[in-house]
Amino acid sequence: MIGIRSTLASSALVCFALVSSGYLPAQDRKQPPKDGPALKPIEPVGVVNTSCTVKIQVNSPDRSYKDGQEVEVRVTSQQDGYLYLFDVLPDGTQVCIFPNSYQKDNAVKGGQEVIVPPQAANTFKFIAREPAGNEGVLAIVMKTPTSVEELKPENLQRANGPRSVSRVALKQLIVVDGMGGKPEDVNAPALKGPLDVSKEKEKVALKDPEQFEKRMKNWASATVEIQIVPSK
Repeated sequence: MIGIRSTLASSALVCFALVSSGYLPAQDRKQPPKDGPALKPIEPVGVVNTSCTVKIQVNSPDRSYKDGQEVEVRVTSQQDGYLYLFDVLPDGTQVCIFPNSYQKDNAVKGGQEVIVPPQAANTFKFIAREPAGNEGVLAIVMKTPTSVEELKPENLQRANGPRSVSRVALKQLIVVDGMGGKPEDVNAPALKGPLDVSKEKEKVALKDPEQFEKRMKNWASATVEIQIVPSK
């Protein structure tokens, strides 16, 4: 079971457990105490772009889960493109949950629903784990495949399921591929706290406003927040 700490988590972090053919990880991340102070969910800054509609749904009507319940994420994009789905952790870690080693092709058609984990046997499952808290998932759809080496499907497929990626890679996906900036325009990200690209966004927009406006129409994003509630 691989503990995947979730996006937008509070100090009482939520775990997604990845179950894949009985595999046990060589390392296990420590979790904060259950009675730690609650923090506001971490919101991405300057990341959300609604140039087209991207919808994220989960399999709980009220978006809440008890310990041990399976979590399923469904994403639909209004336009054709390439989907990247992330779990962004407050400790500075990101997990790309799509594409993954079981869902290798991230090209999607407009109106096509993508289900993660896949509904095939012998893949993996997301299991909600205590301690209780809030978390979210970030979906980004680009009209063209990413230029970021770390996020190319062939590199993401090396993990047994979803794979952790760097904060720099996620910022480059947004700033370089999404906004038309250059790798050197990407500031070193903070190790903790919100994923913030607002400064890079301003810089790229001032450098070439026409290109910036054009590139912003070539991608879209959305987030969804879920809650893990105490089992008792």
